[in-house]
Amino acid sequence: MTGPVFLTPETSRAKATAAAAFRRSTAELTTLGAKGWGFWQVMPIVAQGEVLPTLGARPSVVGGRVIGGIGCGGGTGEQDQECADAGAARSRASRISTRRRPTLPGRGR
Repeated sequence: MTGPVFLTPETSRAKATAAAAFRRSTAELTTLGAKGWGFWQVMPIVAQGEVLPTLGARPSVVGGRVIGGIGCGGGTGEQDQECADAGAARSRASRISTRRRPTLPGRGR
């Protein structure tokens, strides 16, 4: 199969939810799952498809707090994970390079 399929948005969102909920990349979650698949096999069923701990997502962290997740789909698991990792890295770089805007006199912040 080539290219994204009609479920790509839903699976990408479910991957992002897993990364945010468990505060780690889905690459790490799949490694944990390989050690004991019981919990990870039933998680998507229990969460009714809203959480998918498979390759392709990374939590979005700001100031040490998880504020969401970046989920990718449409490629192989490895490609999806590479895209999520790149998105997270770009997001971090963007936040680091953003400078505080000057305050206008009399307007405060």
